[in-house]
Amino acid sequence: YSIRQHISKTSIAQVYFSYTKQIGDFDTRLTAKFLNEERAQKSLYAGGSDLSVGGVKNLIITGQDTRDISSLQKEEKVNNFFLEGNMDYKDKLIFNGLVRRDGSSLFGENNRWQTFGRISTAYILTEDIKIPAVNDLKIRFSWGVSGQRPNFETQYETYSFDSRGRLVPNILGNKNLMPSKVSEWEAGINAQLFDGRVNAEVNYAKTNVNNDFIKAPLAKVTGFSYQWRNIGSIESNSFEIQLGADIIKTSKLNWNVIINWDRGRQRISDLGDVPPFSRSSSLFRVEAGRPYGRMYGYKIVKNINDLTLNDAGFVINSLGNPNAGSKGKLKPQDFEINEQGYVIIKGSKGTKEEQVILLADENGDDLETEIGNTNSDWNLGISSSVNWNGLSLYVLIDHQHGGDIYNRIKQRLYREERHGEQEYFARQGKHILYSNNASNLDRGRAYTSHFVEDGTFTKIREVSLSYSLNKKNLGGLGKIIDQVKIALIGRNLFTFTKYTGFDPEVSYVSSGIPNPTNDKMDDSSYPQFRTYTGMLQITF
Repeated sequence: YSIRQHISKTSIAQVYFSYTKQIGDFDTRLTAKFLNEERAQKSLYAGGSDLSVGGVKNLIITGQDTRDISSLQKEEKVNNFFLEGNMDYKDKLIFNGLVRRDGSSLFGENNRWQTFGRISTAYILTEDIKIPAVNDLKIRFSWGVSGQRPNFETQYETYSFDSRGRLVPNILGNKNLMPSKVSEWEAGINAQLFDGRVNAEVNYAKTNVNNDFIKAPLAKVTGFSYQWRNIGSIESNSFEIQLGADIIKTSKLNWNVIINWDRGRQRISDLGDVPPFSRSSSLFRVEAGRPYGRMYGYKIVKNINDLTLNDAGFVINSLGNPNAGSKGKLKPQDFEINEQGYVIIKGSKGTKEEQVILLADENGDDLETEIGNTNSDWNLGISSSVNWNGLSLYVLIDHQHGGDIYNRIKQRLYREERHGEQEYFARQGKHILYSNNASNLDRGRAYTSHFVEDGTFTKIREVSLSYSLNKKNLGGLGKIIDQVKIALIGRNLFTFTKYTGFDPEVSYVSSGIPNPTNDKMDDSSYPQFRTYTGMLQITF
């Protein structure tokens, strides 16, 4: 039996003043605005089981050990002041500038007010220079600084109860938190070609995130495990190209295609005085100079030359049970490569002694190192629409190239001897210990490179077919109905990928928030649903 109550209230008020004036060939506009936001939430949960009296719903009669009671109350107040200026010279040279002053209760009490701003300019080159086949060519540039508010709870100490009901410190509050500041500049070109039948856009952007929010680990002497701090700096850049074209354009038939391609790169440029640390179930490592989204674990050796040798030339890698006694007694010529491309002891293939070997340091100890990177190499999107006599067909295809996924579900199924790949191993004549022994692929439930897979995929994201009837087609009904549209829409219809899980678009839920870009660990994540929708739209 449980009781839930949730009350939320939001109020937003704004007032603005705008002034426009023509000054010679310049059109100018000045706008001032004030925005007030107030939000409040209250929630209560109480529940329990093992009712002592059947049919009676009351928390008092629930089993005392089963009771769970929690509550939440938070308030947020924000005041924003804006001053924006726009200037247009002969519809070809455009300037825009904005300054804003933000005050938020989510900022630390010592940093309640912050200032942000942006500037941008654009020049329509074809207003002054005529270029063959180019109808419109615009060059633009912008720069700005924006802020990201921290979460409500980051300023306050948080606690949790352990299994014995004791209150345990968890996160140390930080009343000096500032908003993380995102500084970005972007340059781009927009072009319209061949009487508007082709549109092209090119963008390049460089972004720096300073004072980012990172839940940093604390020394045990503090009594708390973590504290949210403004210590992170992340640099990123992105390049994007969009090309759209009317392949066929007649009075009855239109066919349009749009192609988007983009590539992004980022790295953590600074962590302040915080040493590298792990996040999201310890798989992902946060380290200065490296990308955000890097997987860290044990790498299985795939090249005999990567074995670690002592001064006498003997292999000192951990060979796992039951070969532990051979450590330091074998040389590289005593090893071979098995069907999975892994280094094993020569002659052990197909026996219970067949053990994979982990990369080791100079002392022969298993080495934790980078085993994957969730960031994609590039992305591609293609959309196409065809219209003919009221009949319309729309298709959207998405492609992601690269970006690793950690298949945690496969690892769990290995332990239970329930994964289909183990049947494949059996057909190869391998012993069951090859896949589920603690000293082999699973390595005692540690993160190993065997479960890192390429997340490349191509998806038929959407296909829709519709037919529209106008007044002329409706006959007598056209007197009261303007249009009737019938459509069938399918989403996530097909996925083409070598990933062995259900769906390459996965995310590990960290702190209640899924991050599909940087937390690609498949751990009981639901795949995206394939949906079919029928629609009937009548316009009167």
